[in-house]
Amino acid sequence: MMKCALPFGLAARNPLWPEAHWNLTGLFGHDRLILQVFSVLQERFGCRLNFDAIHGSPQVPWNCGRFSIVPVPTEQALGAMGGTFNDVGIGVLYTFTNHLLEKSDLENRACNLLLEAIDNGRGLNGVILASYLLYDYVRRRHPGLKLTASIIKVTEEEGRGNLGYYRSVLQRFDSVMLHPDDGFKYDLLDQLDRDKIEILVNEDCAFRCPNRVKDYEVMATVLKAAPVDSDDNPYTLMERRHCRMPLRRVTSAVRSCNFSTAEMLRVYEMGYRRFKLQGRQNMPATFLFDLLRFAVEPEILAPVIFKSFVSGQAGQRAGEAVRKIHAACQEAGSPDGVVLDNDEGRRADSVVVRPMVVEVPAVVGHRLPTGEGARHPLWPDARWRIGGLSVHGRLLRDVLAVLTDRFECHLNIDGVCGGLSVSWNGLPRPQVRKVNFDAWAETVGRFNDLGIGVYCVFKSHRLVPGDLADETCNRILEILDNGRALNGCILASDLLADHIRSGHPELKLTASVVRTATEGGCGQADDYKAMTERFDTVVLCPEDGLDDELLEQLDRDRIEMLINEDSALGGAADAGQRGSPAPRATLAADFRSCNFATAELKRVYDLGYRRFRLRSSSDSPNVFLYDVLRYTLEPNLLLPVIFKSFTNDWAELHKRRGA
Repeated sequence: MMKCALPFGLAARNPLWPEAHWNLTGLFGHDRLILQVFSVLQERFGCRLNFDAIHGSPQVPWNCGRFSIVPVPTEQALGAMGGTFNDVGIGVLYTFTNHLLEKSDLENRACNLLLEAIDNGRGLNGVILASYLLYDYVRRRHPGLKLTASIIKVTEEEGRGNLGYYRSVLQRFDSVMLHPDDGFKYDLLDQLDRDKIEILVNEDCAFRCPNRVKDYEVMATVLKAAPVDSDDNPYTLMERRHCRMPLRRVTSAVRSCNFSTAEMLRVYEMGYRRFKLQGRQNMPATFLFDLLRFAVEPEILAPVIFKSFVSGQAGQRAGEAVRKIHAACQEAGSPDGVVLDNDEGRRADSVVVRPMVVEVPAVVGHRLPTGEGARHPLWPDARWRIGGLSVHGRLLRDVLAVLTDRFECHLNIDGVCGGLSVSWNGLPRPQVRKVNFDAWAETVGRFNDLGIGVYCVFKSHRLVPGDLADETCNRILEILDNGRALNGCILASDLLADHIRSGHPELKLTASVVRTATEGGCGQADDYKAMTERFDTVVLCPEDGLDDELLEQLDRDRIEMLINEDSALGGAADAGQRGSPAPRATLAADFRSCNFATAELKRVYDLGYRRFRLRSSSDSPNVFLYDVLRYTLEPNLLLPVIFKSFTNDWAELHKRRGA
C-alpha cells in the first residue's frame, strides 16, 4: 500500500537530483508565483528548494533573449522586489544580454538605475551578459555583482562545442551558461568546470537550430532601437517565417532541447549541480509545469502543487506562506536571508521514492516520438475513458487531432464522459437546466465519428420509480442510442440501470464510484463481482486500486480504475472541490491524494488491467490537460511539447494560420 502522506523535507525535492540548484526565469513576470511556490514548499512541506536566483528584465535596451513589455519599476519598487528575494536567499539577475551595445548605450539611465537597485552588498545579485563592453562597465562600477556569460554570448561568438572557448570565458566570468546543444555533448561536459557551468534544461527551441545566430542579432537590433509594442517588428516577422521550435510548429520532425529524465540524470551524475529554467514569456501554467517537473518530487507532490495553483485553490495559503517565511527570515536575522529548517529531516523518509521513466526515449534521429512510440511507454495498451465532456470536449478533440495529424498517434480512448444538469443527477428542481438537445446530439456525433463513445453520468443513487419518467433524461438516452454501439451511461442507481437496459439495450452501463461507495462495496471482492454481473463495467474505488490482494480476484476486462482522484487517501472519493479534504485544497503534507504514481499504475497494468478512467476535477483547461497528458503520452520528449504548446495557445494559433 502507498503511504498516506505527501513528501516532506528533502523527499519533496526531485529524488533523482536532490542537490540540484536552480536559476529561474520570471523576474518581472513570474516572480510572485515563484515566491509563493518557494514559500509553500518550505512552510507547509518542510522543503527548502535550492533556488539560487531569479532572472529577467523590464523593457530596456540592454535586455535581450526575450522581449519584455514590463516598464521599469520605481526605485522604491525595485528595492522592495530585490529585498523580498534576497531576504529568502534568492539572488536577482538581470538579463542584460544585448550583444550589440555601443559605448553610448552605457549611459542609459533606466539600466543604471536597475544596477544600483541590486548592488546592495549582500553578494547574491548579478547580471547575465553577452557584451564585453558591458562586462567591463559593470565590473568597474559594481564590483560586488556576479557576472554570468549568457547563451547569446556563447552562440554569437561561435563557442558551441568549443572546449577552448569555454575555458577562456570561464576565466573571466563567475559562471557561464552552456549552449543548449552542448548539454547533450558528454565528452565536452566531462572536461568543463562543474562549479561554474550552468546548464539550461528546458529550452524549447529546436535542437541544433540553424537560425540561433540570426535570431539573436535581429532581436538585439529591435530591442536596442525602440520599445516593442507591435507584432510586426522585424524579429516577429522573421520568427513567423523561420522558427523551427516544435511548440510553435507542432511537428514531429524536430525535437526541442528539453532534457529527458535520463539526460538530466546523466549530467547530474557527472557532477553538475547548476541548472537554469527558461520561460519568461510563457503563460503561468506553462512556467509552473516546467518548474515542478524538474525541481519537485514529480509523482505525488508536483500534481498537488500544480493543480492547486492553476485551479486557484492555492491563493490564500500561498499568501500566508510568503508572510510566514519572511517573518521567519527577519527573526533569524541571518545576513544572507537563509533560514534553516530544523525539521527538514523530520519526515524526509515518510514517502518512499518511486521510480520514474528514466530510459532514453526511442526516437529516430532528432525527431519526436510518433505512432505507438508517442503513447506512454510503460502502459502502451492502456485504454482510457476521460471526463470533462461538457467543459473540455473541444480541447480534447483539438489535442487528439494534433496527435493524429502530426504524430500519427491514436490514443486508445474508448469514451468521454460528463454530466448534465438534470434530475437524474439528484439536483433539486430549481437547479435543473434545459438541455440543448441539438448541441448534445452534435457533441455525441463528433466523438462517435472519431470512434469514441460518449457516456452520460447520472450520479443520483436515490431515484424512485416516479423519477424514471423524466422526459429530458429519456431524450438524452434516445440521442445516445444512435445505433453505433459506442455510447452509454455511468450510473449509481440499480433502478435506473434496469430502466435503461429495458428501453435501450444497446447502451453500455457502468457502475460509478458513487454506486460502489454507497453500497459499501469498497474493498469487497464479492460486491465487485456482483456488480460486474449487472453492469458492463465497474469503476473501482481509487484506494482499491492499491490493494493487490483484491485486484488479483477481480475481472480485468470489466473493472475500470480511476487513477487521478484528488481527494485524500482514506477520504470520500466523491468529495466536492469546495470544502474538500483534497490535498490540493488544503496544501497540507499530512495526506496524499489518490492520484496514481508511475510505479503504482505500472503495477496494476502488469497485473493485466487495461481500463483506466481520468476524471475532470477542474474547470481549468490547463488542469484537465495536465492530467490527461501525463498519463497517456510519452513523458520525456512529447508531453512537454504538446502540453506547453496548448497552454501557451500556440497550437491553436498554428491551427488557425494553417502553418
